[in-house]
Amino acid sequence: KLKPEPILMALGLGILMSVFSSGTSGIESLLFPQMVEDTYEMMERSGIGTNGLVIFATVCLAPIGEELVFRGLTMKYAEKAFGRFWAANLLQALLFGIFHMNMIQGIYAFCLGLVLGYVCNRGGSIYYSILLHMLFNFWGTVLSGLIPFGDTTFSLIFWFLFGIAMTVGGLIVFTSGIRKLQAAGRSSAMPLSDIPSGTE
Repeated sequence: KLKPEPILMALGLGILMSVFSSGTSGIESLLFPQMVEDTYEMMERSGIGTNGLVIFATVCLAPIGEELVFRGLTMKYAEKAFGRFWAANLLQALLFGIFHMNMIQGIYAFCLGLVLGYVCNRGGSIYYSILLHMLFNFWGTVLSGLIPFGDTTFSLIFWFLFGIAMTVGGLIVFTSGIRKLQAAGRSSAMPLSDIPSGTE
């Protein structure tokens, strides 16, 4: 059963990851300006951010399909093969980055994949990573152009570091919230005979 608290935390984490993504794109534009320009031109030609059907597919359909493939099937069977979550998460994130077929998107897609894998595993449901992914794509497709991130070296580095700090903070809050919910669930499920009475 989905809980509202992890849903809200996943949505908040999606916003923080979007800030990190914008900062990462800014750093990439400093290091690989021509490559970034070519990538943006390709995205504009595909209609991302302008065509209603493409926006719907990007924000709703793509996250569902990609989560089922990468955080669902790939991570599940990789964890069975490796016996370790961190190895399975690393593999699916790497494949997720390669799937985007260009280095500019691939770099932050890899980072996003790591976070999505963690949220899916720690939250115990792929629905949380789907919601996070949807909000991330909505931010990048619709909202990112409305926020003035600046184009100076200082501002780009600032937003990159700010995004890292906020994403780490969001992961800590998400993990803490999930632990509290799990502890509360265990307490409510404890048999009456196992509950301390306070007397000996």
